[in-house]
Amino acid sequence: MIFALRRLVVLAGTLIVASFLVFLVPYMTPGDPVRKLMRARTGSLDIDPAAVERFRTANGLDQPIVEQYAGWLSRVAQGDFGLSYTSRTSVTEMIGGALGVTATLAVAALGFAVIVALPLGSIAAIRKGRSADTFITTTTQASPASSWAGSTTSARRT
Repeated sequence: MIFALRRLVVLAGTLIVASFLVFLVPYMTPGDPVRKLMRARTGSLDIDPAAVERFRTANGLDQPIVEQYAGWLSRVAQGDFGLSYTSRTSVTEMIGGALGVTATLAVAALGFAVIVALPLGSIAAIRKGRSADTFITTTTQASPASSWAGSTTSARRT
């Protein structure tokens, strides 16, 4: 039980840190994020400074970054992802529209992985210690996906 609680705390912390870093991306790139958003909407490089300030105030972008993030996180926790700055459509609807394709790709990738993994695992088991086993084991252990999966699922022993 304590192990599961620790993992949940680490998961929550990881999600918060990752979401904060992603939230900061527009501010880490050169230029004013508000001007970039307005250029994306209008397609014009010539933007009225008064319009920039109105947009900044209307969207809460005149607040400190930590306050902007806290407000965004609060809305996300309530299921409100807001509107896309560029397309002005609901982010929830945009995500919902992509879920079907994402689920199809995930199922296809899982199916492909099983179709490839079962025969390779069987060959490696049958030919244990031989060159086929060594090749299969080395190749699968060297892949980035297995490294990532191992790092996210391995338990720390204390």
